[in-house]
Amino acid sequence: MFYGKYEVIKVLDYGWSDDQKYLLKDCSGNMYLFRRSPKSKKQHALDEFGLVQRLHNMGLNVPEPIEMIASQDNERIYRWIDGNMLQDVIIELSPKHQYELGMHAGTTLRTIHRLKLEAEGLEWSTYYRERVLRKIDNYRKCGIKLEEEDVLMQWISSYNQLLDSRPVTHQHGDFHPGNMVLTSNCDLFIIDFDRHSIGDPWEEFNRIAWSAKISPLFASGQINGYFTDELPEDFCKLLKYYLAVNALGSIPWAIKFGETEINVMIEQAQLILNWYPDEDQIIPNWYVSDLEAIKIL
Repeated sequence: MFYGKYEVIKVLDYGWSDDQKYLLKDCSGNMYLFRRSPKSKKQHALDEFGLVQRLHNMGLNVPEPIEMIASQDNERIYRWIDGNMLQDVIIELSPKHQYELGMHAGTTLRTIHRLKLEAEGLEWSTYYRERVLRKIDNYRKCGIKLEEEDVLMQWISSYNQLLDSRPVTHQHGDFHPGNMVLTSNCDLFIIDFDRHSIGDPWEEFNRIAWSAKISPLFASGQINGYFTDELPEDFCKLLKYYLAVNALGSIPWAIKFGETEINVMIEQAQLILNWYPDEDQIIPNWYVSDLEAIKIL
């Protein structure tokens, strides 16, 4: 038995996390997720457990935290969410259902971002500009060149000033359908908070590239669920900015995973460029407003 309570059912080796993950079962047949982070990430693991506990107590659809292993602190147990990864099933759903799930995801994300920070301690514009310079430097040194890198560089230059005075909030850190579970009751759960951080809440939308690639309606719903009023112009510009930063930064990141992953990131960069065919366009061409979505659904 695992820690005297659980039986290991299987090792979970999906995803890019550094965590070791196992599916566990107790003597009553209840299923759990066990995560073990590297010891160097002890505080990060503690913070993750505390964040998910706060969100669960608010009634959000996140895994229920069960136990932080007292002897370790970098090991924690969550109740298992039984269902399918959203990225694997969303294209099988009706357009209306895809859009509604996106709305739910966007509403949940807004709630996460409104959670009070215990202490901020981060001046976003300074921090992120330094991060962008490192990403660009790594890209230029990696030996792989995107055909339209100058366009992405121009986006970054054009909207860089919008980083000034951006707020700092909690972030999930990797918010896309690969970290969402759809249960048999059609409830959507947000999982895998191991990349949680603090930062500009709108930077969280840099992962919407993965959502839009799978389901533009889900991605549109996520944006519309997040914003209760008219879509802010600055958000549209910053979305374009953060997508460009990610497109360049993902190339050197992918090298250590091999040619297949490099090609995935090159294709994604081209996809992002295709979303903005006009030089001054700030809204991606897959986006539909709430009114337009109602018409097509």
